[in-house]
Amino acid sequence: MKKKFLSLVSLMLAVVMIFPAAAYASGTDDTQIEEQTLDAFEIYSGEDVVSGETIDLYDGGTKNTVTLTVPEAYKDVKWESKSPDVATVSGGVVTAKAVSGEGAKTADIIARYEDPETFDIITKVCTVRVTHRQIQDVTLTAVKKAYYVGETISKDNLKVVAYYNDAPSTPIEITDYTIVSPTGALKTTDTIVKIKAESVEKEAAITVTAVDVTSLIDKIEIVKPTRTSYTEDDTMEGVYIKVTYKDNTNPSYTITNTGDSATAGISQSPAGGTKLKTTDTTLTVTYEGKTATAALTVAAKTPTTGGTTGGTTGDTTTGTIKYEPADAIPMVYEVGEKLDLSKVTKFILVNANGSTNNNYTTATIREKLQNKLTAFTTVSNDTDVTLTFVVGSGSNAVTYTLVLTDIKVTEKTVDPNIDDEDGPYEIRDVEMKKDKYDIGYEISLDDIKTVEVKWTKNGTAYDIDGDDLDDYEADPTIEVLDKDGDTKSKTYRDTIEEDDVLTDRYGDKYVQLLLTFGDEEYEFDVEVGSDPVQFIHRSKVITTYEDLEDALEATLEQDKDVDEEDFELDSDVTSSRPITLKLGEDAELDDDYEYDPAYPVVIDLNGYTLTIHSTTVDMSRKNDGNLIITNSSKTAGKVIYDDMAVTVAVEEDEELVFEYDADTLPGLREVSVTWGKNGSVTSKPNMDKNGTIEAGAGTIITFTIKPTTGYQLDTLKADGKTVGTSDYTKSTSGTITYKYTVGKDDGEISVTFKEIKVEKPEWDNPFTDVRSTASYYDAVEFVCENELFNGTSTTTFSPTKTMNRAMFVTVLGRLAGVDTSRYTKSSFIDVPLNSSTSWYAPYVEWANQNGIIQGYGNGKFGPMDEITHQQMYTIVYRYAVFVENIRFSTNGTTITVSDKNEIDSYAVDGVKFATANDMLVTSGGKITPKGDALRWELATVLKAFCENVLGWEKAE
Repeated sequence: MKKKFLSLVSLMLAVVMIFPAAAYASGTDDTQIEEQTLDAFEIYSGEDVVSGETIDLYDGGTKNTVTLTVPEAYKDVKWESKSPDVATVSGGVVTAKAVSGEGAKTADIIARYEDPETFDIITKVCTVRVTHRQIQDVTLTAVKKAYYVGETISKDNLKVVAYYNDAPSTPIEITDYTIVSPTGALKTTDTIVKIKAESVEKEAAITVTAVDVTSLIDKIEIVKPTRTSYTEDDTMEGVYIKVTYKDNTNPSYTITNTGDSATAGISQSPAGGTKLKTTDTTLTVTYEGKTATAALTVAAKTPTTGGTTGGTTGDTTTGTIKYEPADAIPMVYEVGEKLDLSKVTKFILVNANGSTNNNYTTATIREKLQNKLTAFTTVSNDTDVTLTFVVGSGSNAVTYTLVLTDIKVTEKTVDPNIDDEDGPYEIRDVEMKKDKYDIGYEISLDDIKTVEVKWTKNGTAYDIDGDDLDDYEADPTIEVLDKDGDTKSKTYRDTIEEDDVLTDRYGDKYVQLLLTFGDEEYEFDVEVGSDPVQFIHRSKVITTYEDLEDALEATLEQDKDVDEEDFELDSDVTSSRPITLKLGEDAELDDDYEYDPAYPVVIDLNGYTLTIHSTTVDMSRKNDGNLIITNSSKTAGKVIYDDMAVTVAVEEDEELVFEYDADTLPGLREVSVTWGKNGSVTSKPNMDKNGTIEAGAGTIITFTIKPTTGYQLDTLKADGKTVGTSDYTKSTSGTITYKYTVGKDDGEISVTFKEIKVEKPEWDNPFTDVRSTASYYDAVEFVCENELFNGTSTTTFSPTKTMNRAMFVTVLGRLAGVDTSRYTKSSFIDVPLNSSTSWYAPYVEWANQNGIIQGYGNGKFGPMDEITHQQMYTIVYRYAVFVENIRFSTNGTTITVSDKNEIDSYAVDGVKFATANDMLVTSGGKITPKGDALRWELATVLKAFCENVLGWEKAE
């Protein structure tokens, strides 16, 4: 029986007896809070209720904070973030923390209110999802476009503006980018400058002109080396020179020489890479007939004198270790203790010649020395300890030595209060040596750092070193409990198995351990998780790495083309057996990292997420090796192709195999989407213009199916099977939302629509300027009832007025059911994105991206320009081809209007399309192609297009 548990129960019973039940309910235990949760208030963001909702933030830019509020009556709420490493909250203001390339992370934000009268605890929770702020696109402007041969391009010559994913946001000029090419001195063949900002690359044109340097050079100057003092046998550096031309039009620039004077055309004396002599007093540099000099001082080598320690005269292979302060290392210990170096404030490496080696910090030296320490095992008054610190290897190795003598080692002392046979009266706490333990790990007493105990009821708490537990007659033991907190069978009582693992409310994994010490038992939890990367060969953990990239590089030890001296792995790692890299946490590889395995390598996700780029794995070796990503955990792992925004789920024992010369990346699937007339289908992730979505296995695709007015969903099929009504949701407007999970093979979604058979009521014409006898009466009724466009007021339609280009494109966008939230940028300088243009700007961008409009070719669209007849027919024709996927051949169609010769060449196909589908509006046998289209004419064309081309039922 655990005395700690009994004490808590007694205390709780006492509280119940003294206070009323309502007061007892005011405790802050999470379980109690959930039981007392009321719906008395909501959390707001602005005017929106966000309790139980998810709010998107970014770890930078303009959308990295959100202000949450509660009603005034609950203003004294206590705010708390359950994941402060993801987002913090103060006074209701939530601020996103950096998640870098780790993908989206979430944090529960809790508003907790305690009723001052009833002591009820009322809580509300909303979630913030923090995504790494990334560059989606950039614009590159070459501020300076003309260069001379030999110049270099710097960031001062370029202007880079970035567009981020936390749209809408203001584009930002940045300098944190890389100039990919050209690097170094420019050549006449350099015509493009290329930059890379995060994963986005852009190019801009430049020109490079050759110059006659011999006639233009005014002088040269030595920029580097700036060092003038050397010691005999030091290596001479290569030089950097600055070249200045005689005419002011040619700027100065720097030429670099690293010893290969043939490359840069520079000669220097002494030459780069040569050993200096005491007679070298001047550095002379010559370039294209111009000379520059710098003074040198080369001191003679100091002879080695030797000494009583650290080697003999001239010895460069040994040295001594000194430390400060002089009494920092204790000289008395008990059996089982190790030499204590913790109080040393400074270690000094002294060479044989008396000089010091300052290349290593005290922390580094201490760590190396401590790794070699062992516990004292024998009682003695004159124990000696020799510690060594080795620098370099082979013939270049230098061994520094510290010798400590006459160390006293005594018997281990035992606290007089200890009742060794019965064990402690109470176990208060257990501290383990590691923060996490992996599945499959065998727990033992050696894993315990300290145990806090009380030996008597009224005694003080006492810490026992875990390494000493085996010395007690009370025979302490430790074991792993199952999920229910019960003792397991004897077979695996000390082993963490996957079935033992529990997950807390924040997603952290843990197991329950039981320490038995004499008559006492103590249960406690330890977190489950492995080292970031385990390097496994022949089922044996050879070593561990903090970084996956380092582990992948180490696998190249198997490559016969790599020098084995570059690695320090176990000699058992041979080329004949595959290597497994097992993840213990989420991992990410840099976007420019490329890996080409020499022999079979397996990355075991172990239930974690691996973020890579589509170009990361380079399978250039056809027969040598391959890379397999697998998952040994019951929890699905994930592979994210970051540049493609695609996530692939990897279930237990599933494999993603990277193959030589493969057409697609492993785990990627194609989902093809088709739909019939009288409706639209959109998706997230977005489909391409061919109706194809590239997604990873396990990805959930959300389809939005919107029937045209007067129509409804007829059939919805996924992979050839009809989707039942219980598997999708339908809004009151008839819009269908269907979530489809990508399987292990390519998928197919098909949608058809059918007409809603309802009796059409007679139209109540509100317009005083549209008579029932007008030829366009039915057309006006059609566009108004289908909400394509309305009148100019509640009582006028203005049929003889014109319509501008922005309005007509907006009408077509409404006809297509465009999701305007997808279009957050503008391709035209005269169509800015702001509050005054929001009614048409997204539709213009939609039309541009789908090939319906092209603008005037000068970066402008002319949104307020009146639309002409030939523009009207052309835009409708392109809409039919690019949006409705209608195939039309102009062969065999003749334009019969008398003013056909006035039609511009770009509009001929559009007029032929209108002719063939009975959509032409003529007057006196003419269409007046360049005349402005009137509102009644546009209404007439749209009605004819919907009925004759799209197949809408004609009005009775």
